[in-house]
Amino acid sequence: MNDPISLKSPRSIRRPIGRNGQRNRRGMMVLLVLSLISVALAVSYAVMRSQFTILQIQDNVKRKMDARSAAVAGITTALRRMHQSNWAGVDSILDENVGPHERFSVQYLVGDPQLTPNHSDYADFPYRVTLLSTGYATQPGNLNRTATHQVRAIVRLIPRSLSSQPKNWDRINQFTIAQTGNSSVPIQVPLQIEGPVHLEGRVKLCDDYPPNSRPFHGWIDDVAIFNHSLPDRQVNTVYRNSTAGQLDFTYTFLNPLAWWRLDEPRGADIAFDSQGTYHGNYVEAVPGNLGAPLAANNYATYFDGQDDHINLGTLDVSGSQLTIFAWFKAESFANPDACIISKATGTSTRRHSWTLGVTKRGDAYRLRFRLRSGGWTQQLIASSGNLSPNSWIFAAAVYDGNTMKLFKNGHLVGRTPKTGLIDQDPSVPVWIGDNPPGSPRTRYLADLEARRVSGLDDFRPFSGPLSLFTNRNRTATLNLLSKQLNVPVTGLSRSLEPPSPLSRVRQYQIFPGGPKYSIPVLPTVNGTIRNVTLLADPVKNPLGIWRHGSRINVHDNVSIQGTIVTMGRTNPDIYIHGDNFHLHSVDLPPLSGTLQAIQLPVAIVKDDFRFLRHSSGRIRGLVYVKDDFEIQKGDSDRACDFEGCLIVNDLKLSGRSDWDLLSGDWWETQLNAFLSQLRSDSPIAFFPDYLEHLNLHPQPLLTFRPSSTPVAYHWLSEAHPVYSVHPDDPGLCWDLIDWTDNP
Repeated sequence: MNDPISLKSPRSIRRPIGRNGQRNRRGMMVLLVLSLISVALAVSYAVMRSQFTILQIQDNVKRKMDARSAAVAGITTALRRMHQSNWAGVDSILDENVGPHERFSVQYLVGDPQLTPNHSDYADFPYRVTLLSTGYATQPGNLNRTATHQVRAIVRLIPRSLSSQPKNWDRINQFTIAQTGNSSVPIQVPLQIEGPVHLEGRVKLCDDYPPNSRPFHGWIDDVAIFNHSLPDRQVNTVYRNSTAGQLDFTYTFLNPLAWWRLDEPRGADIAFDSQGTYHGNYVEAVPGNLGAPLAANNYATYFDGQDDHINLGTLDVSGSQLTIFAWFKAESFANPDACIISKATGTSTRRHSWTLGVTKRGDAYRLRFRLRSGGWTQQLIASSGNLSPNSWIFAAAVYDGNTMKLFKNGHLVGRTPKTGLIDQDPSVPVWIGDNPPGSPRTRYLADLEARRVSGLDDFRPFSGPLSLFTNRNRTATLNLLSKQLNVPVTGLSRSLEPPSPLSRVRQYQIFPGGPKYSIPVLPTVNGTIRNVTLLADPVKNPLGIWRHGSRINVHDNVSIQGTIVTMGRTNPDIYIHGDNFHLHSVDLPPLSGTLQAIQLPVAIVKDDFRFLRHSSGRIRGLVYVKDDFEIQKGDSDRACDFEGCLIVNDLKLSGRSDWDLLSGDWWETQLNAFLSQLRSDSPIAFFPDYLEHLNLHPQPLLTFRPSSTPVAYHWLSEAHPVYSVHPDDPGLCWDLIDWTDNP
């Protein structure tokens, strides 16, 4: 019989496990554990490494921030130091610690690296300072680990004050021209000086041309003309009666042709002829003054010796006899050829029809009588009877057809033969107190003012105010200035003291602590310079100062921006020989709160500054000349245009050579022609304009005027910078204009 079979599922069948299978299982487990450990270690290392990096980064950032903080602290400290009196200046270094491991180092550098020659603010370079601050932060315990950071700041000087100046500096540079010596000052037209002028020497206004007719200076009374002659005893009787107050020609047999008593009150316009025919017009002359001696309630007329006269129109004496009477008292004989009454067309003898006046013979002043007959003029000067100022004198001139005679106070003092009929000319005027047609000089100057008043250009030699020592100047000149030219004249009481010339200057400084710039020698060839343009260099020579040890001869086409200083002992002069010379100043920044640019002198000349005959040029700025500033006689088109201030010891301003060659007779001829054309239908109203058609142009080509823009002049000094610390400030002031982090 068979055994029964047990049926079981295959899953329930157990296979016996051998020894190798157990080993494999344990290996897998080890690998798994090792993998887990490896991953854990890797993750742990990564975490540790990240934490270390973060700490390192944080430490680096902190040191960088500390370095930046140190750099900023450096800039702040350096800026504060610049505002204090103990600032060490440019090119210095400021080093300080700001913590146990932090410090800064600041460099003060001249200028601004952003300002290149093509930059619009390049000229501002010398007034800027660059502060370059480097901050340092070191890791504690490791000096090799140091972080750095740079900060750059650029500041600009705020000018608050100027350094001290020479005595009287603020006063002396306020004038267009300030003369500090007492030598005479020739001033010749056409020339113009605008603005305030201080002249300590005697002004010689137009002494070369036009000529002056030498009018009378003093008082004139009772002028009478007769067309017959009086014998000697009657002349003496008239004198004695006059001194007794019994002078009355109208009720005697004398029967004058005309008699001007000149007893009108002040302000009168008409000088009446007692005979009713030849009334005259007062021209500046002043009636209403005390008259001849012992003449009760009598008046006389005063003449200032410049342009005063009485115009009597035209008057002729017919026949071969003439008598002239006049009382006069000369205040001075500054005009030695003064006329009491004159019928003439000029000052020369040949231009006179008849005249009674005075003249100088030797050292004495005498009466003079001129008379024309037969086409020629005879002159008689008294052989005796010296005249004294401030004494009333009775003068008489008599012509009887054979002899000319002169009488002083009734006594014969001169005689000379003369025959013929008295020449007549109804076109020749008669004046009391001056010689017709008057002074070309006075008319020219008076018409300069008249044309200005009419609205035309001002061509006067001065516009004023003008400060003078009145006791050093002639009354006639003072009258020309104040009356004809209408220039305000102020009397001086004290002189101006000029600054001392620089005997040595080799360098300069703009502000305390700023760089010191060496002054270069002016580039000349054997003292001559031509075809050169010299400009201020903002880096090397920002004020454009040049020095020279002897004469500088300037020829054509020279332009210099800055300052010329002449020094030395051998002719430290400037001579301008050529055309197109241009000297102009450098404008320094104005003081805070003002608009006035600061300017150093454009020239400091130890000896002379001369413009020669053919030279021309322009000057802009202040010029100091220790001795002579001279413009010599030159061509009619020669020009000198000066704008600024001239401080000089001796001033000599000559005119045009072609004008100077014209004779006095030529001038009088033109003045007569000018006066004649005034009666035409379309006259030229002013004498200077009339002369223009003769190529005598009245426009002044030699001109001086103050600066057209606000300016403060400052003296050059080697010992002191231009700018200084303001008394109210602890140090200089600066404006922060740029800040760059990590430039």
